[in-house]
Amino acid sequence: MRKSTKKSKEHVGGRIAANPRRANIAEGLALQMLRPFAAVAPVPREEDFGIDVVATLLRQTGKVLTASDSFFVQVKTHSAAFFTFVGDGIEWLRSLRLPYFPLVVNLDNATASIYTLNRYRKLLQISALHKFEFVTDEFDNEFDNFALGNPLMSWSLADCANKEFPAWALSVLQPAVQIEMLNLNYGRVSHFIELVGHSYTFSNRAKERLKPPQAGEVWDYIPVDIAQMLTSLKHAMGPLAYAISNTLGMENKGDDLLAIRRLMRGLGVDPDPNGYWDEVVHEMAEDLKQES
Repeated sequence: MRKSTKKSKEHVGGRIAANPRRANIAEGLALQMLRPFAAVAPVPREEDFGIDVVATLLRQTGKVLTASDSFFVQVKTHSAAFFTFVGDGIEWLRSLRLPYFPLVVNLDNATASIYTLNRYRKLLQISALHKFEFVTDEFDNEFDNFALGNPLMSWSLADCANKEFPAWALSVLQPAVQIEMLNLNYGRVSHFIELVGHSYTFSNRAKERLKPPQAGEVWDYIPVDIAQMLTSLKHAMGPLAYAISNTLGMENKGDDLLAIRRLMRGLGVDPDPNGYWDEVVHEMAEDLKQES
């Protein structure tokens, strides 16, 4: 009988490829290293389209943990730290409703480093590039790579056991998550906020005199989709009108509100299609009379 020379790719039992197992171990370690300061929800492998973990920051007050801001995490081992998005994957990244953070685990020394895409936020939103491959600096040797630079925050497995670590990690990550959330919300209308800070490490916290990440320069660009911008304005103006009408000292701003409505209607966007603002402005005028 003739023997086949073709190597079988079927599972034969009792063995598994080494590289995927190493990645699984890295992901498992990342989950444990996130848990001191966040509630973590692993994404099942069959549902993993680029997100490994949904994390929610936790703030401790006495004996109570309160949930705060949430974010997405994608985990890679340090020996294969490539975060690649191609074609539809780029649009998927743009459309996320929670901030995305790459996380790299070094299994050799049991450390984790979390990065942001803040420096590429504008490029991601307005560029027509077909491929983005974000890499740690040691892999930045190709033209189409985008180096992640220094990590936002790095910590070790040993740090996780320190009672001061959860509060410290929260002080670093919460402002960064909030700034990136603003970039998600307003990047669609080409408004971006720079994340200013440095590479934070728990072991250097005393020397750093921690100044948390904060908002820096604001960048505004010609929007790719003017209709999206006008729609965003439309949905924001209604709540603004009611907020002004209920703010002490703003009772004399009724004419300004009607002027805004008139201008927006001139641009083809009606923030008050049912004419409710007329009633609001009338009530403001009545309040102003009572104060006089």
